[in-house]
Amino acid sequence: MFKIVKRATVVQEMVKAIAKPPENFGRIARAFSIMTPANITAKKINDNLLYKEIDVEGGQEKEMPKPLVLLFSWMAAKQKHLEKFAEYYLNRQCDVLSIQISPGQLLFPERGSQVIAENVVEFVQQDNMKHRQLMVHAFSVGAYLYTEVVQKMQSMAKHEVEILQRIACQVYDSPVDVNNVPEGLSKAVTENPILQFTFRKSIEAYLKMLHNMATRHYNVASKTFFASPVTAPSLFFYSKKDPIGNPATVEEAISSLRDKMGTQSTVNALRIPCTSATFTSILMSIFQH
Repeated sequence: MFKIVKRATVVQEMVKAIAKPPENFGRIARAFSIMTPANITAKKINDNLLYKEIDVEGGQEKEMPKPLVLLFSWMAAKQKHLEKFAEYYLNRQCDVLSIQISPGQLLFPERGSQVIAENVVEFVQQDNMKHRQLMVHAFSVGAYLYTEVVQKMQSMAKHEVEILQRIACQVYDSPVDVNNVPEGLSKAVTENPILQFTFRKSIEAYLKMLHNMATRHYNVASKTFFASPVTAPSLFFYSKKDPIGNPATVEEAISSLRDKMGTQSTVNALRIPCTSATFTSILMSIFQH
């Protein structure tokens, strides 16, 4: 009986919230108690950004601000796909900003990925955010979007050092470099060698035709990936069987980061699959570094 009354109350709250302006998205998400626990508040910033905040008991946040996780999704990931990753961090007293990108926004960086990157930087620079440590977890093409964010941070001369130093650690999960896209994507789409060749050539032609609108931005992002100004402890996940991500490319990025950080480097690499216990152990160790 109690459950029935509770569900009826939730439905009523949903109806009331939906009838109000969009800024009440947090109340709508909270009303979906199945998807969003009562101690978590969700707020949709825009079509690309979703912020989830966990309530901390006993005023803990006043003494030490909670870390903020920047969760860069893979292409075509739905929010429900990201929930288990967001939940992992929320359960460890971290707030999460999920960041998604559409194919169109990827193809036209000036109107897409770079605008998203600017929105991310603006978000983390709000008065109630700018003193918090940042942790990055970037999946696949999300690694590219993260490099766009880093470039935006660098362009803010006044805050450059401050923002970059706030990045406590970074996780690259099957990162994809632009140089691997034609061959990798063609293999991901089909196993037919003839179709793979055709598809690969089509992508290469696209990258040449839209050099000024897209490819030149990808090239800058690629250089940032291999020579990142962020020297925070890092964890790389990759697989030799990944049809899009090239293991050699990932290993080159790891080597570059280690060279830059010197003997004090904390860079770990795990070839997928790995156990959740291993992931948690390494992740927590670099986050507390």
